[in-house]
Amino acid sequence: MNHPTDVTSFPLVSEFDVFEWSQKWAQKQTDLFLQAWMETDSTNNQAKQNLLPDNFQVGLYLTRHQSHGRGRYQRVWRDGGLGQYLLSSWVFRMFASPQHLTGPIFGLALYRALKKQFPKVQLGLKAPNDILISNKKVAGILIETLSFSNQYFLIVGIGLNVFAAPHELDEAASLASSQILDAQSWLEFLDRLYFELTQAVQLCARPQLERSEQNELRLALNCCIKDNADEILEVTPEGNLLTKDACLPWTNL
Repeated sequence: MNHPTDVTSFPLVSEFDVFEWSQKWAQKQTDLFLQAWMETDSTNNQAKQNLLPDNFQVGLYLTRHQSHGRGRYQRVWRDGGLGQYLLSSWVFRMFASPQHLTGPIFGLALYRALKKQFPKVQLGLKAPNDILISNKKVAGILIETLSFSNQYFLIVGIGLNVFAAPHELDEAASLASSQILDAQSWLEFLDRLYFELTQAVQLCARPQLERSEQNELRLALNCCIKDNADEILEVTPEGNLLTKDACLPWTNL
């Protein structure tokens, strides 16, 4: 369980190094294993190479710059290396195999964390792994799993454009383009994100979504549609997306 951060010990600033402040936040979480680098190839790669010590159930791997950041299907994630992004992998030790619902459950967790901390921002969820602001990508998730004997290590890579967006992506945005940010609001967001992620890991071994999750996913997904023909009419308990003309399994997107 995460511990609410006492933000009174931090100065309020309008601009800050996301890596440095995220590292400071993590150092205050006594139940969180932390590794951090000024530069590395990929936090997901590092998480796989440096697995959690036996006395930790959750780990956070942070970097200021990724030289080979990636998304699904080996898509490249580039950053400017200036501390303007959250470049992270969250690792959870599990004793039951993560199921096919892991993607939507963690996508919803990140969406909830952002929505609850920044309620005025026009957020949406794009299956299978993107968070959008005004239909422009602001965050992505890459989920990988390792198994050893009776243990599973769920690796949830999260990249978030906080103060900048990759120049080569026309359809990208930053959180700061829609929200005034200071150190306090960032630390509170990390508290919220940690809570939502630890809740999600307790749910992702289930075979079906709850009705409330289905409805919340449908609403979040429909925030991003550009054509009414693509409206999600229903998210099934198995995580399939039903439109007027198709049934789209989340895992195939």
